[in-house]
Amino acid sequence: KPYIDDTGANVNAWAPSFLQTRSFTELSEMHRQANSGYCNGLDGRPQLGHLWGVLSDYFPNTKAWDKNLELISAYRKAVPNDPLAPILEAIYWKTYAWDARGGGYSSSVSGDGWKVFRERFEKAKKILDDSKSLASSSPLWYAEMLNVQSALDAPQRERDASLVEGIGKFPWFIPLYFKRAEYLAPWWGGDWDSINNLAVWSVNQTKATMGNTMYARIYWSMSGAESVKNLFTDTKASWPMMKSGFEDMMRQFPESTRNLNAYARFACDAGDKQTYLKLRKKLVGEALDDSLWGTKHHEVCDAKLGYKI
Repeated sequence: KPYIDDTGANVNAWAPSFLQTRSFTELSEMHRQANSGYCNGLDGRPQLGHLWGVLSDYFPNTKAWDKNLELISAYRKAVPNDPLAPILEAIYWKTYAWDARGGGYSSSVSGDGWKVFRERFEKAKKILDDSKSLASSSPLWYAEMLNVQSALDAPQRERDASLVEGIGKFPWFIPLYFKRAEYLAPWWGGDWDSINNLAVWSVNQTKATMGNTMYARIYWSMSGAESVKNLFTDTKASWPMMKSGFEDMMRQFPESTRNLNAYARFACDAGDKQTYLKLRKKLVGEALDDSLWGTKHHEVCDAKLGYKI
């Protein structure tokens, strides 16, 4: 029975339901099906990343911490050789740690809040360490290890080693690159040179199958930050490299209006009028997605670059 579809609708609806109803073998099978380099959405992102996001949201959304810990224990007993079960437990402790810290600035967190935050992340790390022989058959193990290492302020060489090992086994798992980029960003103490080095390195790991798409995807993932108003003036992003990446992306996933909207948006930010006008003509009706542009962004671009309906 296929649990994964192109849109992610099945993952959204079924994964939380499988947990709530204790349908552990079905959730395990959903993970198994998603854990494939060929199981992508229409825009090329792996559906396993979508499943990871849904599972990460489950615990903070339900807020039933004691009940959910017992649920995970039941899962691990019911399917003892499932790689997802210990990963799910690590996700639980990660989200429980952030619940203790809260979402405010570091200066707003109490001493006790930091203590509990660290203790819970250390539990997540132990679970991942103890389960590596089984659970590292899924790239989610590496993604969660990067979360843990960053939260516990592990040396950069350890984080890089986790990324290199994970990408060596799962070069198709795009969220791994994003997770490393997230913690190399200036707002986490990194810098744009490090982001650019990662983007170039990521292309080298995936060029045979993805072309230059990872360069575009990594900088795209950085573009939503509050401090980034224009990717090409505020970061080290190269428009020729991003353009090449988007061209490769559109060849591989020609049905994706999500990718098309992003390509047009960045063409505008780069001041590439010819490319923008060519792409904008394709974005009519429902194909134009305002959520990917920001408030009135496409209207500003239309006026600036001379697009007329």
